[in-house]
Amino acid sequence: MRSRALFRERTANLLKMFAYSVGPGRFYRPAYDALAERVADEGGPFLEVGCGPGGLVRAVAHRLPSAICVGIDRNPSVVTKARSLTSSANSATFEVMDGEEMVFDDGMFQCVVALQSMFHWHDRLAVLRQIRRVLASGGVLMLIQADPAADIPGGWINRRAGWPTDRVLRYRWGRYRPEQSFLDALPCRLEELGFTEISVQTHGFYTVWSARK
Repeated sequence: MRSRALFRERTANLLKMFAYSVGPGRFYRPAYDALAERVADEGGPFLEVGCGPGGLVRAVAHRLPSAICVGIDRNPSVVTKARSLTSSANSATFEVMDGEEMVFDDGMFQCVVALQSMFHWHDRLAVLRQIRRVLASGGVLMLIQADPAADIPGGWINRRAGWPTDRVLRYRWGRYRPEQSFLDALPCRLEELGFTEISVQTHGFYTVWSARK
């Protein structure tokens, strides 16, 4: 019975990843490119926590071809899909790893990003502590979350025959969004953890909480 349940879970994960790669993975490519331009300004090494199929990591690696660019996700099926979508010409790499228990060395990364992943963190403060540990002195953290109430700039979503609609996008952003009380308290939490230069800005339809170590 357990083996059957595990098989069904793995099959479901693979189907989700296929659907993502031909759906949101394609829809959000222009948004990933816009974010990557901003992220690449910080230089590498670069890490994304909760990378999904790796669209942002690949976009950053394309702009920083000589830098270490790593994406981690605790779902093995997601990591397998990210690897399969990455060409040999792209320097992005992907690892199965939980953000609460990263095995990277202290101070390894110049920039760490979490895009649309905070909702899925079991212990958010534990992940933030780990991020601060692996950040280099002066390195930057960017926590990025789509805002259901934000305007959607033209060209940021790769639509086909009008799909996905704004209504569908906003519904998904709201469904996979941390509770507002957590987001409101996030700057204070970052300060308590020892981050500095904390700011909250808008970039396209995203809210970006950024801070330095």
